[in-house]
Amino acid sequence: MYAKLNTSLLTVLVPLVTALLVSVPKNHIALGEAVTFTWDFTPNVDPTTFSLALINQDQNTKYVLSDNIDSTTEQVTFAMPIFIPVGDNYIFEASRVFETIGIIHIGPGDASLTNAGAPPTVPTP
Repeated sequence: MYAKLNTSLLTVLVPLVTALLVSVPKNHIALGEAVTFTWDFTPNVDPTTFSLALINQDQNTKYVLSDNIDSTTEQVTFAMPIFIPVGDNYIFEASRVFETIGIIHIGPGDASLTNAGAPPTVPTP
């Protein structure tokens, strides 16, 4: 149940892209729920720090979830903020200052956020 993105595939699009491979929970995430992101760090290849943001593609909003993450720890855990609107079509973005190092699309329709304890809703066509 993890989505993986090898950012080295983006070398054509983004200069100086690393091979940082990030694993994240996918599909439905409850607000307030602890979420863990993991990766394998390769010295002299991967960035030593990065930031993680959540972007709602429908509302064109971006929420910084964690800043200056130490890549050598190979994981970060935090509670999904409760002030973020519930809904669908979210993506996670890993970036350094002035440089996107990976956009992580979650699930077939991207990620959805639900209230804690609430069952996920299925969008109707």
